[in-house]
Amino acid sequence: MKVQQIQTQNFARKQRFLSIDGTVNVQKLLNKMNSETVCKTAGDTFESKVLGRINIKNEAGFTDKRFLLAKSNKLFGESTLDFDKTKLVIDNTNGEITEYKKPFFKSWREVLSKAEDLIFTAVNNFDNNEIVKKKFVKVSGFTSEGAQKLQNIANNITNKN
Repeated sequence: MKVQQIQTQNFARKQRFLSIDGTVNVQKLLNKMNSETVCKTAGDTFESKVLGRINIKNEAGFTDKRFLLAKSNKLFGESTLDFDKTKLVIDNTNGEITEYKKPFFKSWREVLSKAEDLIFTAVNNFDNNEIVKKKFVKVSGFTSEGAQKLQNIANNITNKN
């Protein structure tokens, strides 16, 4: 019996996008989240308090994956939105859904509509702690000058040995 090789084709995944309004709302939400960032420098060290995630109406979570340590108006990178056993990874610049996990029987129209409604709710109720709960991350470390001083000390120690 002759075995024939099955040829597979590379199936391109259909691109999914948020609407223009949805993309604008993601960008507004990211700017609002970034405006909450506080960065303090003290000599050779810094400490940042970054708003990295918000919970929306105890139904969904929105995470900024850019991980900025100071305020910025740049909208590069991605963010994630989790709700109803669905996870969407959204390109911040054009609203493309780059990765996803969704229930099989849930339509894309339904998923995208719910996603946009949640983001809209977060933007319009950003300062309402009953609807939007903010999760901060604290980061501390050395400034570039502090890191350079530390490197010089380390070099002096290794040169003396």
